[in-house]
Amino acid sequence: MRLSAVRRKVFIEEQRVPEALEWDDADAVSLHVLAVGQDGEPLGTGRLLPDGHIGRMAVIAPWRGRSAYSVAGARSTAGECSTPRLPEAIVEPMLAWSIKYVRVFAPDILAAREEWERLHHRAQRIRDHDAKLPLAERWRRSAKRFDAFLDSRARAGRGVPIWSIAPAGFNIRRFSQSIVINRAQIELMAVCRMSSGRLRRLQQALAENGAERGGLDTAISIDPDTGKPWRSRFDIRAIETEERMLQAAIYVVCAYLTGMRDSAPRMAGSHLFLAASMTQRR
Repeated sequence: MRLSAVRRKVFIEEQRVPEALEWDDADAVSLHVLAVGQDGEPLGTGRLLPDGHIGRMAVIAPWRGRSAYSVAGARSTAGECSTPRLPEAIVEPMLAWSIKYVRVFAPDILAAREEWERLHHRAQRIRDHDAKLPLAERWRRSAKRFDAFLDSRARAGRGVPIWSIAPAGFNIRRFSQSIVINRAQIELMAVCRMSSGRLRRLQQALAENGAERGGLDTAISIDPDTGKPWRSRFDIRAIETEERMLQAAIYVVCAYLTGMRDSAPRMAGSHLFLAASMTQRR
């Protein structure tokens, strides 16, 4: 809504552009950026078309002609922005990969984070409920949930969750998969405590059904360039890693679209936001 409000004010109301010309089919396939001030109010917007062209750059009147430093509320430094911009031969592959992260990978990353939070809330609700029950009943319910977890994985043809990224201190390839079973995640998904007996059953399931890196349910999108899933399934380490990569991708796109050098978007910090959806233009 805020993206379209800026464009409506600048183009339709101020510049008298016919509304039928302002909104076009390119909006649905473009990457849209919204810049906001420290108070969260929109300052300007723009879009990047799939062919790399920048368009629909609109800035609210009070902010036009102002530098990124002044928008961010910072003071300019002598010699700032005197260095040349990076050559296009370097910027273009960085930008292409960053756009791919935002358009293709971001929905999966955000969905995996939501799934992880839901698992935590669900586990806490179950633990709070079980805490009121006799100990024997708590153990019985825990065992039933663990059995149901193993059964559901087997029926779905999915292996035992193992870490998608090696824990600190060793390489997954050098150790048996039973060592890198993601016990903490299984405890969270099944809402149970790991015991030696349950670990033996996981090792047995590993031998029968194999392993699955990550193990969360969030589906992985197909990479349009390879025709294959762009990564294995998520676990918490993968979520945190991909979130950092997505932040870097957003930084690259914002810096490119606004013509900033490195220091300017750093100063703007969290006051620049990238629209996550390329189809919600109104």
